[in-house]
Amino acid sequence: MKINLDRIKNHFVNHRLTNDEIIKLGSQYERINKILSFKRPIEDVIIEHFKCVLNNQTIREQISKLQMEMRENDNKLMLIKREKFDDLRQKGKLKYFLENVNNDDLDFLNHIQSVQSEEVSEIKLRRFKNKRDEHNRNYNVLNLDGNVSMGSNSEIWR
Repeated sequence: MKINLDRIKNHFVNHRLTNDEIIKLGSQYERINKILSFKRPIEDVIIEHFKCVLNNQTIREQISKLQMEMRENDNKLMLIKREKFDDLRQKGKLKYFLENVNNDDLDFLNHIQSVQSEEVSEIKLRRFKNKRDEHNRNYNVLNLDGNVSMGSNSEIWR
């Protein structure tokens, strides 16, 4: 069976289909047609095949454009959350500001990526060390009898 290449090419004037592409695909469909005949002419099957392929290419291009647009929107959303924090960071005032924010709020800001985890970690570590040092100072003040092994409540052990 001879495939009418011009009939197929005329359906795809804006797309450059080569004779080799059409012949290669045509031979596949001719073989299928020999095993079990199509309900329509082989040229129509090939035309339908190329329409689907070209439509898929168009859809992939649209998806790519939409994904790029989505990334741009995600970046804008991130910038909205970070805008004031970035301003404070540029002015060198962010660390001072964050010192006055409680740990839960620091964790929240870190979670939504408004502030950097290093900034939060530095502040929380400093707070932990200050609390530890304060606890040690208070413990040493309470333990006036000098007996470290018994602790500040030495009366309990007597």
